[in-house]
Formats: sequence, C-alpha cells, structure tokens
Amino acid sequence: MKQSLVFIFFLSSTAWAVDDSVLSQLPKMSICKIKKIVRTLRVVANEAKECETYYTKLGKERSVGTAATNKGCLRFYENIKSNLGEAGWKCRELASVSYSKAKD
Repeated sequence: MKQSLVFIFFLSSTAWAVDDSVLSQLPKMSICKIKKIVRTLRVVANEAKECETYYTKLGKERSVGTAATNKGCLRFYENIKSNLGEAGWKCRELASVSYSKAKD
C-alpha cells in the first residue's frame, strides 16, 4: 500500500529570527515564492527522535539536515530561508502545520 503525506496548513507572517519559544514548536514550515515558482521548507521530528529539515525544489523534496536538537534543525531552516530571501524570494511561515497519512 502506497502512503503519502497530506499537508494541512494556515498562513501567517512571522519574524525571520528564531527565539527560544519557537524551538519547541515542531513541525515548522514555510512556503517561499518568486514569480510562479514555489519552494517549501519544513522541520519535523523523525523516527529516531531527532529533528530533520526538508527542502522542496522543483517538486522534489530532500532532507538537508538532521540534528539531535530542534535548534540545530532550525539553523538549517533559517539559513536556507535567509538565502532565498536574499535572492528575492518571498517566504511565509505557516502558523500551524499538521501531517496525516493519506489512504489510497
């Protein structure tokens, strides 16, 4: 049986800086756009009780970093988001993210 993830999210604008109150709030996700091109960034807890940062580009998602702490994963996340912002991308952090498995 093939399983996939379904994203449910709500948009909100938030500051670019990460503070201690955000460190415990996983999952975390941003949608970045330039013209009609969309990229996503997300941080989630993985099965090994670590966090993992994912980046979607051209429709392909890949892991860009794993860390033992949320702070480590959020560094990957904020670094990529900052690089996109410097290149003219507009990123919006999602206020709430939840994942569920889709049935085939």
